Amino acid sequence: MPDTLDILRKLALQIRNASSEGENTAERVGRTLVGILNLLSKYSPEELEKIFLRKDKEDGTPFPMTFGDWVKFGEFLTGISGGCIDKNGILEMEEGIFRKRLFVPEIAYNRVTYFKGRMCASPGGGCTVKEWSDNGDGSYTITPDLTDADGLSQFVDDILTTYFVTKNAEGKLQGFEEMKFRVT
Repeated sequence: MPDTLDILRKLALQIRNASSEGENTAERVGRTLVGILNLLSKYSPEELEKIFLRKDKEDGTPFPMTFGDWVKFGEFLTGISGGCIDKNGILEMEEGIFRKRLFVPEIAYNRVTYFKGRMCASPGGGCTVKEWSDNGDGSYTITPDLTDADGLSQFVDDILTTYFVTKNAEGKLQGFEEMKFRVT
């Protein structure tokens, strides 16, 4: 069987990888299909159930499984529904429950508290300004210094308030200032 299986696998790969018009003739595809059916007909349904995983009912295997680029759960839409694990081990889902402990080198979390749907208070979490520029019209463009893990709870046209420390000419703390700005 291993020889037959290898031959059929090679034929199936030739069919799948064909790139020229007319390369997959009816004879080539038919011969491969008949070979696959002949191979499968040598086994009883019970024996086949020991070899193949079912997709039409609950099934499992005690052996490790390898998947392609990702595994999805439910109706996956990033940031909206379902869940997935990609080929790099990045997991996205609604929530997780760990009954004993969780070991991680870094935790990035975002917390937002909304008041009457109009105002939100969220911790700055040490967010610093990466760069800023004077627009010349009394406004400034500020770019925060964020990593990929730093999610923002603000949206375009939100009016935000921030408080910052001011220093005098000698660099000594002078006081606090309040600034309101619009996200663009």
